[in-house]
Amino acid sequence: MKAIMTNILTLLRDSWRLVSQNFTKTASLCALPILLIVLSGAVLFGTQHLLPKATFLAISPIPKIISWGIYFIAVVLLAVRWHRYALLGTASTKINTTSAFAPFKKYALNSVIFFVIVLFSALAVMAIWAIVFTLTGTTESIVRSPVQMLLPVLMYLVAIWIGLRISLILPAASLEKKMSIKDSWAATATIKWAAFAAYLIIFIAFTLIGILLNEAIGEIGKSFVAFAQALFSLSLISVIYAKLVQNDTAA
Repeated sequence: MKAIMTNILTLLRDSWRLVSQNFTKTASLCALPILLIVLSGAVLFGTQHLLPKATFLAISPIPKIISWGIYFIAVVLLAVRWHRYALLGTASTKINTTSAFAPFKKYALNSVIFFVIVLFSALAVMAIWAIVFTLTGTTESIVRSPVQMLLPVLMYLVAIWIGLRISLILPAASLEKKMSIKDSWAATATIKWAAFAAYLIIFIAFTLIGILLNEAIGEIGKSFVAFAQALFSLSLISVIYAKLVQNDTAA
């Protein structure tokens, strides 16, 4: 238990240091992704409010796809450059790469694989939940009880667990290193509980900030809180990768 607590504190400390050691660099790496995220929201907001309602309903899938596409590009751009900055000391994709765009393409592919696996793991929990309560004949009473509220919590916890265990494929993609899902799962075995707890602390902290400042910050403020949470999550994954893979390889 003492070793787990030490690892939790180390992961959180190193993640904070990564974000705070150079605020100018952090701001420069976040500037373009933030602008793209704002643009993705503006696409939806603009088409919804500037076009006649009938026209918007007719073409609504198009601005949604464009908005999601811009948002995905922003996330990939931030993640690749942040992982490279954290692990190599430079965000440039022109150093130690086969091409400037190769890390982005590899990360985009791995992130799709990552999110599909995480999504299906959460859906599997929902399916097992439904099967168990259907077979026991308690479905109707459960739906009407507070126990039903446990389902989304359980789904989220399983998604976090699975996501953290396979997350090393993401920084590896940023560095154009080979890392399979099996490799990531094996590498995180020694630190799984500490990583899980550290992520939960980050999630709970930023959720509470969002709740406490709900009225004061508005929707834009909430977006920045979510962005800060994402940045700390990326930092945590970078720290885990450095601790379990990069440092061991160097040694």
